[in-house]
Amino acid sequence: MLNLRKSIAQGLSSLLLGINGKSEQTESLLESLDQIKTFLEKTCSKNSYADTEYYRTCLVLISDLASRLGSSAKEIVKSDLTNRLLSIVEKSDDPESKNILSYVKKVLEITSN
Repeated sequence: MLNLRKSIAQGLSSLLLGINGKSEQTESLLESLDQIKTFLEKTCSKNSYADTEYYRTCLVLISDLASRLGSSAKEIVKSDLTNRLLSIVEKSDDPESKNILSYVKKVLEITSN
């Protein structure tokens, strides 16, 4: 089940990479933002049995949303979920987590201003 969740989050990130600027795709994504947030909240809950790798994947998805949607993604960027995921991944000693965390923090900082 965790692999399916991770694949969905990675797929959403991949879709975001194909969206540039204002377009019908951006509008469609904006309409789906609440569902994406709900998916992340449910799959990253304390009872979800997720691991640090999955939390990293979700943080990358959130940063991709922020970079593509800008201020429209502010609600998810400033959410308790994002703060909790940042906190969890910060505790990891894994070098990949540190690299991803650095990237995500930069993107989120730019978007939240």
